Amino acid sequence: MSFVAIDMGGKRPHFIPIWVLVLIVATVIGLFFVGRSPLINMPSPLMKTDENSNSERFIAENAFDHIEHLSKNIGPRFTGTRNNEVLTVEYILKVVETIKASMDKSLDIETEVQIGDGEFYELWQQFTAINVYENLQNVIVKLIPKQNVTNDNWILMNSHFDSVPMSPGAGDDGTMVGIMLEMMRVLAKKPTMEHTLVFLFNGCEENSLQASHSFIKHYKYMDKIKLLINLDVAGPGGKELLFQTSPEHPWLMDAYFNAIKHPFATVIAEEIYQNGFIPSDTDFSNFREFVGPRLPAYDLAHIRNGFVYHTKHDGIENVDLGALQSTGDNLMGLLKELDSREELEREYSEDDVNKVEKYVFYDFFGTILIFYTTSVGMGINISVFCVLMILIAYSMYRMHFYEQISYLNVFLEYLIAVVLQVLGICLGLAITVFMAWFFNAVDYPMTWYSNFHLLFGIYFLQFFLINAMITSGYLKFRKNKHFNKFFVIQLQMHAYATILAILLLVTTVMKIRSAFILMPTLLFYLISTFFNVVAKLDTKNNKWIYSHLIGQIIPITFYFYLLDMFLNTIVPTLGRQYDGINSNPDLMFGLFFAIFAILTLQFFAPTLSLFKYGNYCIAALQLVFVTFVIILFTPLSFPYTEATAPQRFHVWHAQTFHYDYNQKLRKSDNGFYVFPHDRNGIKFIKDTVPLIKSTSPADYDMKEKCDTEILCGIPHYHVYYTAHAYHSIWLKANDTPTFSSVPEMTLESVEHLNLTRVKYRFQIASGTSHMSLHISPLPQAKIVKWSFTSEMKDNYSFKWNNRDVYFINYVRGLETANPYTFTIEVEKPLNWRFPYTFDIALASQFIHQPETHTKEFESFVESFPKWTTLQYFTSRYVGYQFQ
Repeated sequence: MSFVAIDMGGKRPHFIPIWVLVLIVATVIGLFFVGRSPLINMPSPLMKTDENSNSERFIAENAFDHIEHLSKNIGPRFTGTRNNEVLTVEYILKVVETIKASMDKSLDIETEVQIGDGEFYELWQQFTAINVYENLQNVIVKLIPKQNVTNDNWILMNSHFDSVPMSPGAGDDGTMVGIMLEMMRVLAKKPTMEHTLVFLFNGCEENSLQASHSFIKHYKYMDKIKLLINLDVAGPGGKELLFQTSPEHPWLMDAYFNAIKHPFATVIAEEIYQNGFIPSDTDFSNFREFVGPRLPAYDLAHIRNGFVYHTKHDGIENVDLGALQSTGDNLMGLLKELDSREELEREYSEDDVNKVEKYVFYDFFGTILIFYTTSVGMGINISVFCVLMILIAYSMYRMHFYEQISYLNVFLEYLIAVVLQVLGICLGLAITVFMAWFFNAVDYPMTWYSNFHLLFGIYFLQFFLINAMITSGYLKFRKNKHFNKFFVIQLQMHAYATILAILLLVTTVMKIRSAFILMPTLLFYLISTFFNVVAKLDTKNNKWIYSHLIGQIIPITFYFYLLDMFLNTIVPTLGRQYDGINSNPDLMFGLFFAIFAILTLQFFAPTLSLFKYGNYCIAALQLVFVTFVIILFTPLSFPYTEATAPQRFHVWHAQTFHYDYNQKLRKSDNGFYVFPHDRNGIKFIKDTVPLIKSTSPADYDMKEKCDTEILCGIPHYHVYYTAHAYHSIWLKANDTPTFSSVPEMTLESVEHLNLTRVKYRFQIASGTSHMSLHISPLPQAKIVKWSFTSEMKDNYSFKWNNRDVYFINYVRGLETANPYTFTIEVEKPLNWRFPYTFDIALASQFIHQPETHTKEFESFVESFPKWTTLQYFTSRYVGYQFQ
């Protein structure tokens, strides 16, 4: 390769015309829409009229009809309700019988309604609880090929038919139930499977994944289940995202690659999910926990339109036929591929799964799945790093040759560029953190919740501007004016590439699989730099910039693709956090958009100085930024919208009773407990809901309750809701709810096992389908044994005001006439001087008994603004102290 450069017009720099910048801006905007298009463009759905000519195809309209029946004709399907335990189970069984009547004679269908009891320890994020369940239902359907009836390697598909209170559950998880029923119809009519396929419709996922645990514990053929496909919904639309697999089974990715025409999968989602950034869990976790890594498994979910997830707006009107067709076709293809895999016939030992490397995987615009092991990824990333560094060094040599400046001076200019780029990134990050802190400090968080464009105007733009201004300032005040301006900008871009390459190297060595995200921009920068060097454009004033601009089109479009996925996945979750008031979501999204700026347009921040009127462009962008900040403090930035992005609240009409160790009532209360889910808390409703407005903050503040009572003395629906207790509010109510019957907890017996150990036997009669026990021994006392689990561990409890607290989450499916009985054994020192040993409270939720609602409660609920969405019910709390 020749080192001789061609001088096209001397060394005098020429500005790039302003129309090129306008074209670039228009192109970037266009790339945003191009990048997101694969996520919103769905295939044309097949309708019932297409069935005869597509006998082996998934028919979206059939699945839609099932979803419509579940969500509209039956409605909310909360565990313990007639809708869930009777009507939904009857409907699924009826559909199966219809399928059975017309199935191919080479198949057999076996149906089982499993009813199970059980218990297990749960640790999710910072929350810990003991789950106890009774009479939970699972509908299990086996599709058995008669010619291979002895095959003991079965495939399991799982979805859940229950929904959260007051939600029609068309998306979560009616969509996947409908898809599974339609898949069953197609597979039964045109058999293609050699392995037995088990369809699990489980009846309690929404409360700690209890029904899947029941299936694992009680299913007599569990040892024959050799693969799991778990299907869930976090938003009723778009493509199904493969967001995690069993990493011990890399062949799963190969099967997915072969089967799925339009893949949607990324290891980024897996690492985000598994590190607790998403306030949700799926049945996949129970299979991982209680079956173990030997079971190969996929976890797939729809994620788009998560604002309506777990709300009354999760209705059939939000279910897209095209999305159903896409998911149905993909799953049919995946099943066909899995059925042919020899890996299904293997038995995996613990040693087998421990030896396997994890995979890096991601789809490229939904056209192809790219996957490789972490060691292969390390080799690729290190190779790109080395080649890029060599190429940058050679490019700098050409500058030295062309400018007739010593290589040392060129290298020093490069080092200055590295310092400036590091300074720009650090300053941009610092200002991002300050802005997030400031918006939170002045009580303007989450203004972008339903206005994504504000994130671009505030966080992305300021980060880009900081780096553009640093380069502009350096060009204006630098002392070495003899060094070509265009070479200075090239070195700035080389320096930036160096920083990203080092970051790629570090994250690769740390085995962060999401490090691949740095690869597209670096790889294409390497290609465009190589092209410039080979074509000798790097020494022709501004000609080199065009290849870099063209070279970054694909990476930028890919990052917009990931951005759309990220925004539609993460933003809605910030409205349903269990501890959202304790965090600053602006900080998370400010940093995310800073990273997005680093990956996309940050390469070109220095190039603004090359355009004619470049400084005016920077000034114009500053004006745009200021405009966005001003908008943030106007009503235009109001974060919530009716139905499409509402603010979430739990509202409970609660009666509370507290008895002392002499079983005398020491205090009672009756009021409305309001639990907000996000950072804004009650900020926007305190002046719009009349009862809150007329109550002083001192009267509705929870601090006194939370400081003096275990878990604030509130009948928490689940342990997750304790996180916001101090930031929730309590409003006095005048009318008390009327209950036809209430759960009664009685102490049946006390047995002194020895001088320090006492066994208590309790019984709960007339319990509701959802209850919880809050148990807290006094300091120095200790629960050493109980009937809830076979063993007692220290991590079963958590701290509340320096006391151990145990949260027992009880759920019942079908009604039972038998009372619930449990025992507790407590140990305390011989010199015990306290009047009692432990507190225990029974919290009962009357979730599906609207007849218990008072007119005052209904009026209070109706007074909330239309841009809110509520889950509301009555509840009861009775606390005791026992010696």
